[in-house]
Order: sequence, then C-alpha cells, then structure tokens
Amino acid sequence: MSTHPTESAQPRRLPTAAFIVGFGALFIICVVLAAGLFNYESGATTTSTSHSTSRAPRPAPPSTSLEQVNSSVRTHLIANAQSTRTYTGIALTGELTEAAVLDTTEVSGHISRLLEQNCLDSVGLRTPENTRVTFTGFCFSTLPPSTLQPLLDLALANNADAIDFSQHPMLGQQNTVAMTWFVTRGSQVAELQKTWEQLRRPDPIEKIDLYAYTSDEAFRVTKSRGHADTSLTEPVVGTNIP
Repeated sequence: MSTHPTESAQPRRLPTAAFIVGFGALFIICVVLAAGLFNYESGATTTSTSHSTSRAPRPAPPSTSLEQVNSSVRTHLIANAQSTRTYTGIALTGELTEAAVLDTTEVSGHISRLLEQNCLDSVGLRTPENTRVTFTGFCFSTLPPSTLQPLLDLALANNADAIDFSQHPMLGQQNTVAMTWFVTRGSQVAELQKTWEQLRRPDPIEKIDLYAYTSDEAFRVTKSRGHADTSLTEPVVGTNIP
C-alpha cells in the first residue's frame, strides 16, 4: 500500500488572480454601501434642518404707484405732501391747509378717494393749529366722506391734539377712531364732555375713544357698537397716555 497522499486529499489553493478579483469586488461593494448609507443620513439631516428652519416667503408689497399718489394729492388741501414706499404700501405726510380746515366737506371727500384708490396704509397730516390727523391700516379701502366729516369737525372745532382713524384688517376690517386732548384745567374737560355726549357714532365705525388729559388725571369716554357709552377717570401714569 502506498504511503503518499492521493491528489484528492491535498488542500486546493485559490489561484492568486481569482483571489484578487474577488477581494476587489467585495471591497468595492462595501465602499458603495457605505457611501449610500452616508448620503441617506446626510439627506435626512438636511431635510430635517430645512423643514425646521425654512420660513414662508414674505409677500410682495401691495401694488400701488408713488406717481399716482403724488399726482392725486390736491395741493390746495394738502400742502408739502411727501410719499414714500413702505413694506406694506405707501406712507403719505403733509399739512392740511387753511382751505381744508374751512371746508371739511371737500377735504373729507378728497381723503376718502385717496384711501380708496391707493394702498395708503399710513397717512399723517397736521393742521395750521397743529392738530395731528392720521389714518392707519387703509389699503385700497376707505371710509365715506359722510363718516369722516363730522368726526373731523368735532376734533377741529374743539382744538383736539390728535385724531386717528384706524382700520384693522385682522379684525374683519373694523374701523376705530381715537381723539385726544391735552388740557390744563378740569373745567376744560367738563366742556369737552358736553360735546362728547352729543357725538353719535357713525355706523361704519366700530368704536370711538375720546381722551382728555390734565396734569394729574386721565378721562376717557368710549362709544362702541352694541354697548352703552362708558366713561372712566383715573390718575395719569405713563402707561395710560396714548
């Protein structure tokens, strides 16, 4: 019997070329899988980050023309008018003339049309007696002249320091008015309150606030839709002066 191992009993060695090809293919597969996993995790992180930090695009300013505003202002009613574009529309400043103060019918109609035909979300005017007349929040919307005129008449005839007409788009286009007087004597407040009692709230106005301030007291009367008139007197502090 032969003592030499047969050929079938000897271990076979993988040829060198086949080993290199197989190992190379395995290495490439591992690299591809690792790259895919990295890209997936990176994409997920980017998506998560973009969702958490992205914001809705800011709306474009309402379409309105500075040239149209400037050409529409009647200089015999509003002098030294200046307009500038803002993020939310156009701001207009100027001075109400003597003719405007004497003819509130004409100036009320003029302002009503300016508000309706332009996005004038900020209007600041001053009278020769230094009453500040402002309109806030109007953009291609307005109040009728029949609403503006009696309120302007009350403010101007009684030397108010300020009258503000505001429209609130976030509250369903509600309109409010605030008038303010700074006086030196309590007797002046009593006289003002008599005129306030006679004022009727125009239907397009949701609420009217009437303020009078002396050096030590603040007086307020509120006329609001669906409620009886209310009045309040309180000491003057820094937080209750508009």
